[in-house]
Amino acid sequence: MLKLVGDTLIKLENLEFFNPSPLYRELLLLSSIEKDPNISQEKLSKIANIAPSMVNKYIKLFVEEGYIEKSGDNARTMSYHLTLIGKNRLQLLTLSLMAEISQLFMETKGHFSKIVEILNREKKRQILLYGAGVIGRIVLNVLKAEDFEILGFIDDSPLKQGDRMYGYNVYEPEHAIKISHDAVIIASFKHSKVMLEKAKKLGYESVYVFNVSENGTVSLERS
Repeated sequence: MLKLVGDTLIKLENLEFFNPSPLYRELLLLSSIEKDPNISQEKLSKIANIAPSMVNKYIKLFVEEGYIEKSGDNARTMSYHLTLIGKNRLQLLTLSLMAEISQLFMETKGHFSKIVEILNREKKRQILLYGAGVIGRIVLNVLKAEDFEILGFIDDSPLKQGDRMYGYNVYEPEHAIKISHDAVIIASFKHSKVMLEKAKKLGYESVYVFNVSENGTVSLERS
């Protein structure tokens, strides 16, 4: 929906813990108007996930602040054009968003630095992730960002086995052991002990357990 700085810009409306703020909606509306001056208020309401009446309030505010100029006699012929002030406002909002995202990224990245350090030190580059749930996705994103080779997921659920999760194949434990790999990382909150026992019983080697403490500290323990 929002592609002001390329396809990598985070869509905050898709993240449950980040409720779009008025400033973010302002950013969405101004960027959408810049891309399509003839865009309807109905479409703007869907993009910003707000009621059409609220879009109308934003439009009035944009006109008052000098961000946009309107032309047209009715809703069908109405168009909006960003002024120089509006373009400057859009640029400021975009940079502010990028600054907050980069700060969040750097703070989050620091939590996982020790995990990356351990895997690099022990030369574990080809990874199987045991657990295709929320924790598995977290570990996946971290390792992908550090250029580790993710070979796929292992999961005990028949509903997930043979499917694809987050773009990777999901294997049953008995099959995944045949895949050449450097390490297996168990990524689960509730079932890590059971998964570890099963991995050892099946003959997996270089098995690590990803843990998250109550205070948010993450660690990687080799078993």
